[in-house]
Amino acid sequence: MSNMPLPFQNAQEIKNLRKDKLNANIVVPIVSNNPNISNYNGFGNSYYYKTGTRVCVHLGIKVDSTEWEFVFHLPEGCRPYGLVQKTLCGSSLLKSTGVQLSQNGDIYVQTDTNYACGDFEFDAFN
Repeated sequence: MSNMPLPFQNAQEIKNLRKDKLNANIVVPIVSNNPNISNYNGFGNSYYYKTGTRVCVHLGIKVDSTEWEFVFHLPEGCRPYGLVQKTLCGSSLLKSTGVQLSQNGDIYVQTDTNYACGDFEFDAFN
């Protein structure tokens, strides 16, 4: 093998790259205090992270209800400019599973399958 030069030669360039990479220090677990919602390891549990202005939320939850249920409240700086509505996967592709994220950071989910799994992203400009 030849000694090929690294594309980034100085320590500051390498430090800047590490700072911008996703790592476990910036992934925040979501734990709901709603007794009808629990993290489901089979779907990767739930978490969120922010990179620049982009926020990614992953929900992997068990839902013991078919009504709209409160899941979590995102902190300031990680909230959308407007209402975000998505359709997620449940334990059956024939049933509906939806998620709503309001401007104040409240995440709600409704599913007919008792499970919800999926990712959604949005920009947070504050």
